[in-house]
Amino acid sequence: MMANSSTSRRRASDGRDSRTARKSAEIKRKVSENLSDAREEAKDDLDDMVRAARDDVHDMASAAGDYAKGQKAQATEQIGGIAEAIERAATELASEGRDVAERYARDLTTGLNHLSRSAQSPSVDRAMNNVSRFGREHPIAFLGLAALSGFAISRFASASAQRLQRSSSGHEKDDGR
Repeated sequence: MMANSSTSRRRASDGRDSRTARKSAEIKRKVSENLSDAREEAKDDLDDMVRAARDDVHDMASAAGDYAKGQKAQATEQIGGIAEAIERAATELASEGRDVAERYARDLTTGLNHLSRSAQSPSVDRAMNNVSRFGREHPIAFLGLAALSGFAISRFASASAQRLQRSSSGHEKDDGR
């Protein structure tokens, strides 16, 4: 009988071992499936993030390009306005008989008109190269433009400061101070 009992225990133990082995194999299979699913989901999420980042970069580059185009258009418009003003000054200088000053003013106008046309290039890089080339080819016009720009900026800053000062002093009177 002892042999029977020992055999029974062995069979029970073997049965438990085989159930444990099956459960272990089932758990490994489920873990493997879950890991595979998680990998696939992570890959899909990464692909979505890369796609979204690529779209964001494209949108930002497009917005930057649009901004640069707007600034370029504004700059060429201002250069054209300055050229017109200098042309009027050249005409006035000619009527006063100031031929040397009139010639410099006309040269400056010619250079500014050339700069304005060069800056209208479709590419911002090309426009910057054109402006650099203009500076090398027409140094007097370029320096004149720089001086006029500096003068215009200082006048604008001064007028803005005065307007701000008048505005703030007006508020003090309204507050009863």
